[in-house]
Amino acid sequence: MKEFDILHPGPWFGPKTDSMDLIEKRSNEDAKTKLLELCSRLKYGDFSARSSLEGFILTCSEPAIRRQAIRLYCYIARHEDVDFLGNLLARGDHDEVFSVALYAPHTLSLQIVPYLFALLEEYDGTSIEETVLTSIGKILPLKSDSENADINELSASFTEFAKKCELKKYYYSGIEAFAGTLTRTLIEATAIARQKKTSFPLADIPTLLSMWSGVQCPVFYDDLISDEKFEEVMSFVSQISSMQWAHGEKYFYGYRIT
Repeated sequence: MKEFDILHPGPWFGPKTDSMDLIEKRSNEDAKTKLLELCSRLKYGDFSARSSLEGFILTCSEPAIRRQAIRLYCYIARHEDVDFLGNLLARGDHDEVFSVALYAPHTLSLQIVPYLFALLEEYDGTSIEETVLTSIGKILPLKSDSENADINELSASFTEFAKKCELKKYYYSGIEAFAGTLTRTLIEATAIARQKKTSFPLADIPTLLSMWSGVQCPVFYDDLISDEKFEEVMSFVSQISSMQWAHGEKYFYGYRIT
């Protein structure tokens, strides 16, 4: 098996290491190795590593490594941690702003949305604006095309949507996050792609399910779906269906985010 590379993690952050002892032994001053160490601790449910990850993001001078650290942080951030991401946006570093805007929907927190609206005003007419609009569209159940929507209309839609939500819950695509909902969509998309002989159309759902469960989803965006691949998806769904999930909760590698 090809060794996992955290700079090119794909839909997840790789398998768990064999033991926590190996994690501690490989820790050193190298930024890539340090990020691997923090990631490994988080995979074992050690969310005390969150504060260390914050410090790492603020001090890491290597853009590619910092980008993956921000991505990792979005998956393990609680609602109260969203302000840290907001502070990154306030720093104004283009790479950081783009990374937060891109991975914001995977915080699953409605509290990230006001920060995204602020970005729309600041980066109007830039490439970041398109990324922000896409991210907002993944969070809100918009009836219209977000790219053509006025910012005031988007803000009003969010306000009305948030009034109906439990703000302590986590949301994706307008509903409470739940693995069962995503696996149903995964099965349907895989079956249709196999039947019509078209490429698999989803990226977010395989990623979220892989991150939540710690089991790599066997299909990803643009894959061709064979009968064998469909059976792999069914086996994957069976495996993660045996895990404990609750509506509106957030998970990382099988551990509920706390």
